[in-house]
Amino acid sequence: MQEIASFVARVLTKKQLEVFYLINGPENFTFSKFVKKFSNAYPQSTLKHILKHLRSIGLVEFENGQPLQLTKLGSLIKEGVENET
Repeated sequence: MQEIASFVARVLTKKQLEVFYLINGPENFTFSKFVKKFSNAYPQSTLKHILKHLRSIGLVEFENGQPLQLTKLGSLIKEGVENET
């Protein structure tokens, strides 16, 4: 099913995809802790923009004080891409 990988490649930029794969790792981060943790790799403003974009297209969810996590759709896409590679 290369359709999922092809779809993701058209919808997300390389940076967005990299940030997407950092979510739901071994640690559960809130929005602000996630941004602080990975600000050495990306500017904080870029991380915030990407996370908000991922939320706007329904791939992640977060609220004040709650862990950043993939939605059901985000989990399906992540699994689908991983299974295709």
